Amino acid sequence: MACHETNEMARAVRLFVTIIFALTFRVVGTFAQTPANSGPPPISPRDIVEEVWNMGVSGQLLTQQGWIRASRYFSEPSPTPSDKSFDVISNYNGFSGLTINNDKAEVLMEFTDAGHIGSNLHYSPPSPGRSYKTDYLFRLVLTPSFLTMVGPDGKTDIARKPTGQSAWSIEGPPSKPWTTVNTAIRHVLEIRNKTTDPVIRKNADETLTKLLKWN
Repeated sequence: MACHETNEMARAVRLFVTIIFALTFRVVGTFAQTPANSGPPPISPRDIVEEVWNMGVSGQLLTQQGWIRASRYFSEPSPTPSDKSFDVISNYNGFSGLTINNDKAEVLMEFTDAGHIGSNLHYSPPSPGRSYKTDYLFRLVLTPSFLTMVGPDGKTDIARKPTGQSAWSIEGPPSKPWTTVNTAIRHVLEIRNKTTDPVIRKNADETLTKLLKWN
C-alpha cells in the first residue's frame, strides 16, 4: 500500500513539473513573438494633417512658436521663415480624401485660393483661374518616431530619442505660412493698430477692404 501511494505521488510530481515547464515555455514563447514595435497604434494620417491644418486656420503658422510646433509633424522640419508674408485661403475648407497604402498615405484638403499678403501688408489677389475650389495634397510616410527634447527657451530642439514605435510624418518641409480670410483680417488689424508706419497702415486699410469681400 505504501509503495502504491509512493508511485502515485511520484507520478503527480512528474505531471506537475511537466505542466509548469509547458506553461513557462508558452509564456517565454509569447514574449519572444511580441513585436518590438508593439504599443498603441500611431495617430492616423488624417488626424496628423488636420492638426497641422487647424494650426493654419487659427493663425498659428504666422507665429514662430506655432511654426516650430507644426514643423515637427514633417519629415524635414524647417526654421521659421524670415519673410513675414503669407498666403490666404477661403474660410470654407477642410478634408477632401484619404488614401493609405502600407507605409504611405495621401490626404487631400480642399480650399479656395484667396490671395497673398506681403510683409508690408500689401494684398495680391489670386491669379486668374485659381479662385475656385482646389485640393492640396499631403503625402505622409510611416517612420520610426522620436521623443524631442526642447531647450530652456521652449522652442529649440536639443535632442531626439527613438521611442521604438512608428509614427506618420508629412513628407518634405512645410510650405510657406498661410491662414484663412477671417484670421488674416484679425492679423492685419492687429499689426495695423500697432504700427506707426504710414505705408503699412495704408496697405492694411486697402487689404482689409479686399479681404472683407471674401466673406
